[in-house]
Amino acid sequence: MGRHAPVCLSFLIAAGMMSGCSSSKIPEFKGTVGQLDLDGGFSDFLEHHQEAVVRLDVVIPRSEFQGGSEKEFDFIDVFDTCDEVLKEGETPSAPRCQGTEYNLPKVQGRSVLVLDGGSYHLRGRFRVTKRTGPLQGMFSVQLQPAD
Repeated sequence: MGRHAPVCLSFLIAAGMMSGCSSSKIPEFKGTVGQLDLDGGFSDFLEHHQEAVVRLDVVIPRSEFQGGSEKEFDFIDVFDTCDEVLKEGETPSAPRCQGTEYNLPKVQGRSVLVLDGGSYHLRGRFRVTKRTGPLQGMFSVQLQPAD
């Protein structure tokens, strides 16, 4: 740490903030994401880092992926709970299940969500917007590329 770091840290503690020093580390989530109890903490991580920049290294197996692509953005739906027990092999869906839709704006027309082999990959730095909703059981969060 530089010679001014303790002053910066003291100021931030006194102000009730813990960001702004140049040595701060970007929060990171690395793991596999799926539906219901298989989300690996992804939704909780993003909820705790609203309006912040985070680093993501996410793998979504094709069998767990729910989402799609529009002209300007891709999206991932992650369901957290369902009102009733699903039948074996049944996939979660709105309005019987609740969760979050993560919108991923394309960069110069290119998708940041990449299908490679049997899994989707989402890697890079993203600014997490404040969660809005719910609308028909789904919240919405935008993950704006920050690289």
